[in-house]
Amino acid sequence: MGSPMAKNVISKGHDVIVYDVKKESLADLQEHGAQVTNSPKEVAEEVDCIITMLPNNDIVLDVYQGEKGILKSV
Repeated sequence: MGSPMAKNVISKGHDVIVYDVKKESLADLQEHGAQVTNSPKEVAEEVDCIITMLPNNDIVLDVYQGEKGILKSV
């Protein structure tokens, strides 16, 4: 359910902080050890490196430039 890439990074011993619009994906990743946030902005406030895996340009723009986007906190 949650991102296989995120699960792999967690399994290698790295701290992972996540956000997803799909609450079930967040719950799954949290069960695997990820810290869950409420927005991309909150992720950006906590990390030095961000990896995004997004399905289309509209979502990319919202995640980076939206009201609660990454660029609001960096």
